[in-house]
Amino acid sequence: MEKKLEPMKLSDQLTWNRKELAEVTGRSKEIIDQWIYEGAPCCREGHTYVFERTSMIAWLRERAINRIGMTRKNVYDDVFPGIELA
Repeated sequence: MEKKLEPMKLSDQLTWNRKELAEVTGRSKEIIDQWIYEGAPCCREGHTYVFERTSMIAWLRERAINRIGMTRKNVYDDVFPGIELA
């Protein structure tokens, strides 16, 4: 008798495809395509891109730290009230 494998959660997978990465990050496939263009760590297997989980998380974390492509609006400093931060 064959043992049926249960589906694995996306958070437990070692690699994601474009659709799965979009689901995990809450972004559209168009944004994922933009990330690929901007140098996201991935490899191409046939007609699809494959993203290694830890590399992609590290790349996104670095982007967030550098604030590449992100803007913060209406953020004020507690030390200098009334001064909007860039």
